[in-house]
Amino acid sequence: MELSVIEIIKSLGLPGVIFVIWYFDSRKIQNLQRVIEEQVADKELMREDRQQLIQMVREISTLISRNTEQAERVERLLLK
Repeated sequence: MELSVIEIIKSLGLPGVIFVIWYFDSRKIQNLQRVIEEQVADKELMREDRQQLIQMVREISTLISRNTEQAERVERLLLK
């Protein structure tokens, strides 16, 4: 730390030093809270996307099952 910075800190006194520490700590906390909020929002989006994907897989599975049944019926009819 430079001598000029130490002089400024001394001139602030104890209340000033406590305020400076509190101020910079609160900024760090606010930045961390913003990051956490973004991560929570991203996780919610991923959860929604996952649910949509699961629904799509179910629908496709149902369609494949129906098509398989139809193909089997056609095959039986053709073999008669």
